[in-house]
Amino acid sequence: MLNNILIVLLSFGASAGFGLVFGIELKRLPLAGLCGAISRIVLISSQTFIPNRVAYLFLSALAAGLLADFMAKQTKTISTMYLYPAVVPLIPGDLLYYMITGFLIRNQELAISNALEFVGALAGLGLGFSAVNIVRHYTIVRKRKASAKSN
Repeated sequence: MLNNILIVLLSFGASAGFGLVFGIELKRLPLAGLCGAISRIVLISSQTFIPNRVAYLFLSALAAGLLADFMAKQTKTISTMYLYPAVVPLIPGDLLYYMITGFLIRNQELAISNALEFVGALAGLGLGFSAVNIVRHYTIVRKRKASAKSN
């Protein structure tokens, strides 16, 4: 439990730090850090119930995308200001590390197994973000059609 709290706090700091490097205004950095912390909480919670990395990364990316859209609407800014920092805690760096290590020590089995899992993890992230974009696109199109009919 204490370990998870520390991980969430570090995710907040990493996301806020990335936001600082990314050029986010100082007044919006706490919200960017909060997006990263919440996406990590969703990741930790999903891992508890779902053993498949692709599935729990999909859910985490979906939550991060929805949260970034919500924050963007609340602060009247673009969603990438919150989406990029929210993604930082979701990046599967362990798989990338072990894949590269496998290639360097010429252990093809280690390299290939981690490469396949890395590609799957990235696919889960990509599908989660795509799902958010699809939902956002169709809600915007539906609102435009409704406003066009009323005019």
